[in-house]
Amino acid sequence: MAHTIKYDDTNKIVTTTVIDLIKISTSLNIFRDMVQVGREYNCRLFVLNADDAIVNDNFIEVYALFDDLELYLRKGVDKLAIVHKRQRHIFNLIDSIAINHGFMLKSFNDNNKAIRWLNFKISPNYHKYK
Repeated sequence: MAHTIKYDDTNKIVTTTVIDLIKISTSLNIFRDMVQVGREYNCRLFVLNADDAIVNDNFIEVYALFDDLELYLRKGVDKLAIVHKRQRHIFNLIDSIAINHGFMLKSFNDNNKAIRWLNFKISPNYHKYK
């Protein structure tokens, strides 16, 4: 499971690119490394680009991963966008599980849309009723 991690100074985002076969349920080291780079640059916005990866997991393994990710996603990540072009069913499941766990995680099939979502800021008064 080869991956690269780099900081994008223009967008203020840490981008992790995964190639080859990825087993999400055993990829905690990728999330750990990604959050560490984010800390180095005082960045809490992340893109996980899996366009060139093939996910090799079943639904139960993906669901179980979120208990292990609690440490990284709660303490080091404000938003995480996952970019992919294949295997929509796995990423739909990941989106649903993330929302149920209260994480700001969303999958996209376009990198530009992912970056726009990461940089979108909601007004502090958005949720207030008159």
